[in-house]
Amino acid sequence: MIQQNRGREAGVSRQQKLQFSLNHNLVHDDTEQPANVPAQNPVSTGLKLSYDDDEPNSSVSSASGSINASASVIMSLGDNIKTEMERQKKEFDQYLKTQEETWARGVRDIKQRHMVSLLSAVEKNVGTKLQEKDIELDNINRKNRELVERMKHVTAEVQNWCYRAKCNESLVNTLKTNLQQAMQSAEQGKEGMGDNELDDAASYIEPNNRLSNIPSGSGKCTSTKKGIICKVCKLKEVSVLLMPCRHLCLCKDCEGLVSVCPICQLMTTASVEVFLS
Repeated sequence: MIQQNRGREAGVSRQQKLQFSLNHNLVHDDTEQPANVPAQNPVSTGLKLSYDDDEPNSSVSSASGSINASASVIMSLGDNIKTEMERQKKEFDQYLKTQEETWARGVRDIKQRHMVSLLSAVEKNVGTKLQEKDIELDNINRKNRELVERMKHVTAEVQNWCYRAKCNESLVNTLKTNLQQAMQSAEQGKEGMGDNELDDAASYIEPNNRLSNIPSGSGKCTSTKKGIICKVCKLKEVSVLLMPCRHLCLCKDCEGLVSVCPICQLMTTASVEVFLS
């Protein structure tokens, strides 16, 4: 842009100098021409013509030639100036186009860098969120596994309690039956009616374990009492039912002294206190 302005100023300056030179030459020619032409005496021709009559015509012709030359020079100079201005205009347009392309390329680069930076930030943020979600998902899966294990454990406990309830129910029914049989046997022994099968009440697993024939009279009552006494101390009445053999054969005091059933020699796992009276 600065070069174009300088070129234009140089062209205008050259045009002004040329115009000033032409004007100076014209003025100089007009002032010097009478001095250069020697004074001539008028010559009479009889036709009233003289050399002085031709002098204005020659001055006009010389001035016209100078003007025509100046005009041609000015026109040539104007064409040169016009050509130079067109060239400068083309250069200026090319410069503007180049600058426009440079600015457009710079703007595209800036936009591209901004987009890359934005995408990188978004990708980083999304990666962080995904990592947090993965950790949260792992925690949820771990809690689900813990809940599944807990449900399995609770289900097993429920089944165990159901099994225990059924076993206890069966045990209660068995105890009721044994107690009824024991009470019936005791009443029959007191009344002195026939043989008594006391071991049916004392042993659930060994129903064939019977006492020997009991003599009549008062001896029947004594044998009945001996059949329901403790198998260890032989003194107190039985009140403890052993598990799992279900033998009613121990008193409360002897319960903690033995670990096997004194009747079947089976290892005991639990015991239940029974109240016969």
